[in-house]
Amino acid sequence: MIIENNQLKQQIGIVEEPVTKMSTKFIWSYFKSQEETFPDLKTQDICRLMFLSTYIDYSTNELTVNGSPMLFKDINKVMELDWNTYNRWINKMIQHNYIELKDNKVYINNSFFNKGNLVKAENIKAVRLFIDMTRDLYHRLYPKEHYKLGLLLQLVPYINPNFNCLAKNQTTTVRCELQMIKLSELAIELGYSERHCQRLGNEILRTRLGGEKLAVGIALNSLRPEDHIFMINTKLIFGGAVADYNLINELFQLEVANDNN
Repeated sequence: MIIENNQLKQQIGIVEEPVTKMSTKFIWSYFKSQEETFPDLKTQDICRLMFLSTYIDYSTNELTVNGSPMLFKDINKVMELDWNTYNRWINKMIQHNYIELKDNKVYINNSFFNKGNLVKAENIKAVRLFIDMTRDLYHRLYPKEHYKLGLLLQLVPYINPNFNCLAKNQTTTVRCELQMIKLSELAIELGYSERHCQRLGNEILRTRLGGEKLAVGIALNSLRPEDHIFMINTKLIFGGAVADYNLINELFQLEVANDNN
């Protein structure tokens, strides 16, 4: 059963505050529903690719910084990795064609990210990845924590963009038809054992966007952690209609009593 908006606010302690309008600074991130998008990469690799993609230029997918081309030798200046970590990572990106070098310029594969016009294709869905929040979160994390942001990108194929929640039916626009994914089900999808599903939940809930949660876990009919469902913070990723942004974003203007995360 899906809890109606006012009931949900009361349950998780929503604080009524003005909601900031959706940022216009975003890139599109593309996914095939329920399929592994980055089969060659670890979660920390995905995080770094996700971050670097926020520097792509409109239409061309060329990496730029402050309006000028980002030279290959300068990439790690924005990534701030130790040399060995960076060298292994960049070589893997080139080997698997996520990054391309051409005529002394650097490009991100536009099959996964682009900036500008939305590319529509059958069986492909897109979400907005907000640039400032992605960069802020990346720089708040230590390199050994980069897997946390990469984990978020692994969740995106399960997001229903109309409600920014994890669901089995990602295309429905009718609230009462939503089939929410429980933590135990999500863990199996992502390769975690049922025994370690709570660890996955903790990783999702402990990651912060400044002072806000990356995601919120909601108990519907059971207080068991493995039965919780999740909504993703719209300030980082949002795939729905612009008109619905403020309504969904309200769920993250909150203070959770006795929050130990």
